[in-house]
Amino acid sequence: MRFEINSKADLCSNYKNVTVYPHKDYRHQIQSGDSWFCTLDTYSSDKAYFAIPVRKFDDDYRRFIDNNMAVIILRF
Repeated sequence: MRFEINSKADLCSNYKNVTVYPHKDYRHQIQSGDSWFCTLDTYSSDKAYFAIPVRKFDDDYRRFIDNNMAVIILRF
């Protein structure tokens, strides 16, 4: 997930048209512009999810994903 500041000045991402905010216990780890593999707390609300970061993407990994997305999608 890639996190950005939205129009309401909230740090968030999006998953299946649902807004995803950093989980309250992990807010200090996630910054605007960061990309993370996350688990989602989806039980709290059906209108918003809360992300628990697992592993941060670095720039090299992001470039790899961006350059190989077509192949990755076809494999799954």
